[in-house]
Amino acid sequence: MQLKFWSKWGQPKQLTGKTANAGKTIKRERENAVLRRATIFDIADDKRFVVDSNEFSRHDFEMLRLRIPELDKLRKQGTKKLKHFHELQIDFYEMMYRGHPRVKPAEEVYKDFKPHKMLIEYCEGMEELKSLHSQTTRNKLTSLIATKKLNKILDDLPPDTRAKINAAQQQQDHLRDAQRRLESLRRMWQEASDAGDQEMMDQLKEMGEELAAIVADSKEEADQAVEDAIESMQDYEDEIKDALREGLGDAQKDAQDTQNDLKNMGCGRGRGNARHINEEKMIELADKIATQPELKEIAKISGRMSHILDRAKKDRIKHVGGEIVDTELAGDISRLTGSEISRMAHPLLKKELFSRIYDHRAECWTKESPEVLGKGPIVCCVDSSGSMCGAPIYW
Repeated sequence: MQLKFWSKWGQPKQLTGKTANAGKTIKRERENAVLRRATIFDIADDKRFVVDSNEFSRHDFEMLRLRIPELDKLRKQGTKKLKHFHELQIDFYEMMYRGHPRVKPAEEVYKDFKPHKMLIEYCEGMEELKSLHSQTTRNKLTSLIATKKLNKILDDLPPDTRAKINAAQQQQDHLRDAQRRLESLRRMWQEASDAGDQEMMDQLKEMGEELAAIVADSKEEADQAVEDAIESMQDYEDEIKDALREGLGDAQKDAQDTQNDLKNMGCGRGRGNARHINEEKMIELADKIATQPELKEIAKISGRMSHILDRAKKDRIKHVGGEIVDTELAGDISRLTGSEISRMAHPLLKKELFSRIYDHRAECWTKESPEVLGKGPIVCCVDSSGSMCGAPIYW
């Protein structure tokens, strides 16, 4: 027996007995779905993302977002203007970090995410993006700095286009939610049929037929909203591309300035860098340098004293090995830790390890060798006490 479902939206009916238990089953299914989406292996439905990525890389961005308050703040601000700004933010970061990732064909993404796909495709081929990729590819710091410019790009989009994209995403969300409820009712009806519970089958059929009617009506309206959003983007294509070019240009400048400032302060990784700090601290320090003219001037003047008086001329030590000092996430097979190497023995864990090596997320040893720094690091002291003229500097 085939059950043909579906119904009108409205206030949920007061259910009793077995029907009430059916309602509890739906609630449990929804709670389990939320828990499944919260895990590292199923962060969100893959059809919500335009740039081809995996669960591990998206989880990596999620962890960065949670540790960087400004990035999370920008996400919340963007979500107020665009329903699925968060997914667009991840796509934009992946496009920056991976350099030239695969953009999915239209059939691999939800209809209401096609405007996201159009934005990404508009960026491709722009000289500004090519120049920016030279700084962001496999560089989390500059990729995050570029991603911060996405909010400005969104603000510069034509308001009518932005509003239509948001409306389409909201309607498609309601449609998907109704379809999920419909599938749950179908499964419950099948279970009742297997159990021979005719009363439950009749109740579920009535609920399903009402819900099916609204799904059919909602689908037509939601699909039309998507078409309106796409048509609006096509009408304003030149204005949208101008906004993208300006945003990408600003991102390139900010990324270059940040790298120069941090390099002058001797922060980061590599030869001549006295401070090894992570991306979160780098962004925090970069923001302080950008907002405090005194710090920016210090960074500019010191320049790490021309990076310790052209340290390359004085450093004759070859870095062929080094002492293990820590662990880090990287993609260097020669520095894999023992626990990572042991995964090679398991066929499934080996594939997962290769994926993380490709994404530079495998656990590797951090090795350092002695480095001659000329006469040593430069210490710069700034007296900002109350006895000095001007307001004190707060670090």
